Amino acid sequence: MLYSANWIQEYIKGTLPKPDKLADLLNMHAFEVEGMRKKGRDTLLDIAVLPNRAHDCLNHVGMAREIAAIAKLKLAIPKTKVIQTQKGTVKPIKVRIQSSELVPRYTALVIEGITLKKSPKWLAARLQTVGMNSINNVVDLTNFIMLELGQPLHAFDYDQIKGSEMTIRAAQKDEKLETLDGKTLSLPKGVLVIEDAEHLIDLAGIKGGKMSAISMNTKNIVLQAANFNAEAIYRAKSQLNYTTQAADLYSHEIDPNLTMLALERAATLLSELGIGRKITQLLDIYPKKVQPKRIALRMQFLESMLGISIPQKEAKQILESLDCKVNLKPQGLETLVPTRRIDLA
Repeated sequence: MLYSANWIQEYIKGTLPKPDKLADLLNMHAFEVEGMRKKGRDTLLDIAVLPNRAHDCLNHVGMAREIAAIAKLKLAIPKTKVIQTQKGTVKPIKVRIQSSELVPRYTALVIEGITLKKSPKWLAARLQTVGMNSINNVVDLTNFIMLELGQPLHAFDYDQIKGSEMTIRAAQKDEKLETLDGKTLSLPKGVLVIEDAEHLIDLAGIKGGKMSAISMNTKNIVLQAANFNAEAIYRAKSQLNYTTQAADLYSHEIDPNLTMLALERAATLLSELGIGRKITQLLDIYPKKVQPKRIALRMQFLESMLGISIPQKEAKQILESLDCKVNLKPQGLETLVPTRRIDLA
């Protein structure tokens, strides 16, 4: 994945190491830096994130967190606010989910009074730096948050959703869907789709459908931040021989607790950019909440694995720099692992 050094810098207090030094630190401690090049006043790093770390490091905040831990720097992650809804004029959306195994969590906002226009220069520049085209302020915002936090978002035109209802289910064999890029796909059985009261509107986790696409005439949107089953998305993109950056993220597994953070970030930026008049509905379907795992780490075991002795207090500091909560115990450490670190759990 391509990372912008300037973008990473925004999430770190103090100054990042120079690009060459930063590449050396990552190569020695975390991931191979496969390439590096200047782009204007920025430096792009092509970092090969290992599959077991894709869920937390295929995004700029995650990479900033990793670098901060290695270089002993402090993080400066943007703060978000709790989402506040207001009474609106549009009918609430009803969402039905066929299987919680396929959709562990579904969150979305209904936003009235959208103003679609060109993105501000800073937002367009962020995307263009890492090779992504600027489209409009709403689509660019969803892509920005995906690259920032690692949670894909999708915006539907609310007024194109027939019956104000959405059902997420497994497709029947040979159902047809026209995607945003104009392709008509014949779907294999079991692929995750979203339908409204009349037709399919989305290839869930992979690509939006043309029927529900936002346009310059869009007035209201449904902004989705969902968590889809990694195996189901991987199988679907393989069967269809069709993928997107969102599908690649989903197929590596994403923390279901990330969806609300992404929506809170979206709501904050929507307000700052003056994109939506008001949020009229917050949907959150989360039947089996994922809780942080508590893991006991014995110092004797740690030394036997690493071949060196690390003082208990130093081990505590290292784990805390990775956002773990740690208590000292007589034989080692009691560690509460953040849910984003699926590899540790």
